[in-house]
Formats: sequence, structure tokens, C-alpha cells
Amino acid sequence: MKIIPIACLEDNYAYLLVCEQTNDAVIVDPSEAAPVQNVIDKECVTLKAIWNTHHHWDHTNGNQKLYDCYPRLTVAGHVSDSKRIPLINQCLDNNDTLSVGKEIVATVLHTPGHTLGAVSYYLEKDRALFTGDTLFGAGCGRLFEGTPAMLHQSLMTLSQLPPETNVYCGHEYTYNNLKFAAVIDPTNTMIQQRSKSLEKQPCSIPFSIKIEQQTNPFLRTTSHSVVDTVCRQFTLSNPHPVDVFAALRKWKDTYA
Repeated sequence: MKIIPIACLEDNYAYLLVCEQTNDAVIVDPSEAAPVQNVIDKECVTLKAIWNTHHHWDHTNGNQKLYDCYPRLTVAGHVSDSKRIPLINQCLDNNDTLSVGKEIVATVLHTPGHTLGAVSYYLEKDRALFTGDTLFGAGCGRLFEGTPAMLHQSLMTLSQLPPETNVYCGHEYTYNNLKFAAVIDPTNTMIQQRSKSLEKQPCSIPFSIKIEQQTNPFLRTTSHSVVDTVCRQFTLSNPHPVDVFAALRKWKDTYA
């Protein structure tokens, strides 16, 4: 299987998954159709499915135009988004399986928090994980619909996947997220090294679960250094990891 990142809008990424045995393809989160269609034409593949991670327009806005070109497309998303994802015709829930061609097989992980219907697509054989706006490089999505406990649990679920798993997220925010991570975890040399390595790279994607475990403060809510920083900032005493996460998310929402 081949994975092709496609830059969309200002900082979005869609992903074309290609079965190299059959030339069948899937697009994850087409925020706009034109860049996706250009890559489909260049690769000479047949689009079979759209996999949406959640209902927000900047992940689904290309659904209609792509469906107009490929009227037999499967359009997949979480069952709770059955009235919010344009043209959805395959409603999914946790641990459902999707397949296209002979090589593309994904497990659906329900990862609510950013939205209630957020899902991630995990391709175990290919060590690939498509997280939408749940997990970013060194960060996570805002809480638009879910609770801190929901998103914290979703992130813990993703962080327990094999460390060599490559993450393909919905936006390129990594370099700026690392600036916040350095404030939260100032003695973490891995954050400094990761930030320096990205100074001359236009795109950080994909990145591994392992590097997230080492540098993403939202996955490190039991780390002494992260907890100490949060406790000083919010005058907390012996907080639960969910409380640490909630404080981090609140802080990040207003971080310049």
C-alpha cells in the first residue's frame, strides 16, 4: 500500500491510500476536491471510498464534488455523524473494519473529544494511523463537543498503539505545538531536538507514536515535570491525570 499526503486549504492534509495490486484508492478527509482529483489523475487510480474522521467542513468539504465524479463511492464516518457528514452511506462504530482493494485494511477507533463522532483509522499491517483532529504532532484537538475525560481517554487509547506506528493527522501544527510543549516540559531535551529538526522541514507528517509519547504534553499527564508545571500554573494539588489534561487544554486554548 502507498500513502500520499495531499496539502489542502492553508494547513490541512488529506491522504490518498492506494492499493498497489489493484489501483483502488481511499481518500481520508478531503477538505477540498481539486487537489485530491489532481493526485488521483496523476497516480491513475480509481477512487473507491472516502473515510471521514469527523464532520467538520475542513475535513468533508470535498465529499460532494468527489462523489459527483465517482457516484458509487463509499462515504464512511461514525454513526453519530450520520446526519452531519455529507453523503455518508457507511456508518461506523468502534472496532469496525474497513477494506479497499487487496491491501488496505483499517480498524475504526472511536476517539471522541474534539467532536463526539471523531474516529481514527488504524492500519495495523501498514503501521499507519489517521487521527484527524484528535492527535496532532505534539498536541491535540480543541474540545468542541466532548469532555476533557473523553479526549484524554481517546489520546490514551492511541498512545497505547505500537510505538513504531506512523501518525497522519489532519493539520500541520507540530512546530508551533512544540513551542507550547517546551513551556510545559522545559527540561525535556527530546522536545528541543524535535523542534530543531523541524526548522527546515515544511511538513512533519508522519511522525511516530513513540515520539509523541516522548514529546507531547497531552500524552504525558502523569509525567512529574508536566504535572509540576500545571500545578504551579493553576495552583493544583495532587491532580488526577484528567485534571492535568483539562488544565493543559485550557492553557493551550489561550496560548499565544
